[in-house]
Amino acid sequence: MLIQESASGEGRYPKRYRSISRVVALSIVLGGVAGSATATAQNSGGDNPAAVEEPNAPVRTLAELVAAARANYPGLRAAAHRVEAAEAQLTEATYSPFFQVSADAALGIAPRTTGSPIYSRDSQLPLDNPWEPFYRVGAQAVIPLWTFGKITGLRDAAKAGVDAAKEGKDVSLAQLLFNVRRAYYSLQMSLDIQQMLDEGQGKLEDAARRLEQRIEENDPEVNELDRYRLITTIAEVRGRRSETERLEHSAHDALLALTGIKRFTVPECPLSVVEYELKRPSDYVSRAIEDRPDLAMARAGMRARHAEDDIYTAKYFPDIALALSASTSIAPGITDQSNPFIIDRGNFQSIGGAIVARWDLDLIGHWQRDKRTDAQVEETRALVDEALAGVKIEVSATYHEVVEAEQRVEAWGEGHRDAREWFVAAAQGYQIGTVDPKELIDAVKAYFSARASHVIAIMDYNTAIAKLSRVTGQDLLPEKKWEILCEE
Repeated sequence: MLIQESASGEGRYPKRYRSISRVVALSIVLGGVAGSATATAQNSGGDNPAAVEEPNAPVRTLAELVAAARANYPGLRAAAHRVEAAEAQLTEATYSPFFQVSADAALGIAPRTTGSPIYSRDSQLPLDNPWEPFYRVGAQAVIPLWTFGKITGLRDAAKAGVDAAKEGKDVSLAQLLFNVRRAYYSLQMSLDIQQMLDEGQGKLEDAARRLEQRIEENDPEVNELDRYRLITTIAEVRGRRSETERLEHSAHDALLALTGIKRFTVPECPLSVVEYELKRPSDYVSRAIEDRPDLAMARAGMRARHAEDDIYTAKYFPDIALALSASTSIAPGITDQSNPFIIDRGNFQSIGGAIVARWDLDLIGHWQRDKRTDAQVEETRALVDEALAGVKIEVSATYHEVVEAEQRVEAWGEGHRDAREWFVAAAQGYQIGTVDPKELIDAVKAYFSARASHVIAIMDYNTAIAKLSRVTGQDLLPEKKWEILCEE
């Protein structure tokens, strides 16, 4: 288990200092935050240098940012609507087959026709007679009794669709949580980097003034080369700071896009490691196989393919149903023929029901469609197996990312402390004239390089733990445990 420590070297500090370099690593970290949202954030961050330094912006903890992302992120809302659509489709598949009812009605005019089945003085089409209204209404229903598995297969496929949509929402949520945490830790790291650069620049500028004074006093221990070396180092620090500011805006704007919050700032405390006790790799692989939502989506797809195959197999057999119908027609201008054996198109009433069967005899088509769905079932099975193998590889790789980052945190923590002692000794020696500028610059670079590497290692470790949580399909820590601890 990692020992909780900050990256400052002096322990925790209550005010947010603005921190150091290694910006290449930070740019890699920020490269994948939230897909297109990150690209937008990076573009806007570069054009808006005042994006983060907003006066009176409310302080938001990581837990608050996560809660806002859950409530506001459009991708999560879209996933919720996909679940609603899938549930509506399941309801349709469950009840709609038993409500195949239709009705028709007509209202029109027809020429008056009188007479009996034996005699009528009117012609067969008496257009010259007066025209009078008529109306007709009817209803038909077909209620399936036995479909040999077609309706069951349709319902099973719809259930699999609901399961897949719900798991898809969990996939979106897991990715969102990871992106928010990664952007948050990246923002904290960029602020620490700026603080380190500011601190280093101030010390180097003090050293440069001291060097100018010694040159003016014709000190034989210093020369112009020492001055050039210091000036070049100060220029590099200034350039690095502008890069870290851009990266700070990128992380900040990524959080704006992910959470929907308009203005915020983060707590004023240094980046520190997330406390988590790592378990065996096999434990995480087992968790991922059991709980990872994208694997559950793949299994739901497998169930949907089986249901589709069942539907096409059932098409070899007929559909048996109860057919019902009723209708009536009234035409006042046409003589009503009451004899049931006479067809009276103007005035009639009918009602009936029957057990009916409908059989689609496209046997060649059924055979080929059945073969196609069999092949698709096996294809989906292979894809599920491939996904399982990929998950095992991803979990193992992420586990080793955590281990490697943990080792770097410990190693650079020791190097950071040792380099600080070197830096303090060199600075004191330079003040009394026992250390030349070159040795001071070497000590400064070594200290800030170790300090930067320590900060980056902490960020990498925290991000790797967040990634391990995503790839296993479980939140490894309570929400408060993801926070960066800060002492007043």
